[in-house]
Amino acid sequence: MPVPPSSVREFQMAEIEHFVDPKDKDHPKFDSVANLRPWLFPTESQLGNGKMVNPTLGEAVASGMIANQTLAYFMGRTYLFLQKVGIKHDGLRFRQHLRTEMAHYATDCWDAEILMSSGWIECVGHADRACFDLKVHMAKTKTKMMASKRVRVACVSRGSVEASSCSRCLCARARARACACACA
Repeated sequence: MPVPPSSVREFQMAEIEHFVDPKDKDHPKFDSVANLRPWLFPTESQLGNGKMVNPTLGEAVASGMIANQTLAYFMGRTYLFLQKVGIKHDGLRFRQHLRTEMAHYATDCWDAEILMSSGWIECVGHADRACFDLKVHMAKTKTKMMASKRVRVACVSRGSVEASSCSRCLCARARARACACACA
């Protein structure tokens, strides 16, 4: 007797690429998800006792289990969304990719998986891909895709703190340059 194919509901896919400062991967809204306790299946558990763990996302980031706040923030938002659409807490987990599964350029990867009658099925992937995608796109298109961030610095000429990216505010030897910032 032939075995019928297993059927999985078809989902349309969406993708978010959220770019972050590689030197500061904290997220301004992380506190809104830091106390959530989704089931996590980290690498150590997969290779060890095979048991899921249930720390808060804040604890998981603080311990280094999840690489950074930005990754954990989007995992938390995914967890809330999946619960809102009816996925029960005990039928949902985030499984960390083993090093052998991760792309060479990835820092950390977690899949949201839903427990189905046939076992755990991946439904959402979360990856800290560092700057790989941007670097490849810039190389292929020969288009510079850089972001900058205004920082508050001490103004050399006035001794005050100004929001500026002006080199005149950053070093005294540049004072002779034309400057359009508030300290000019």
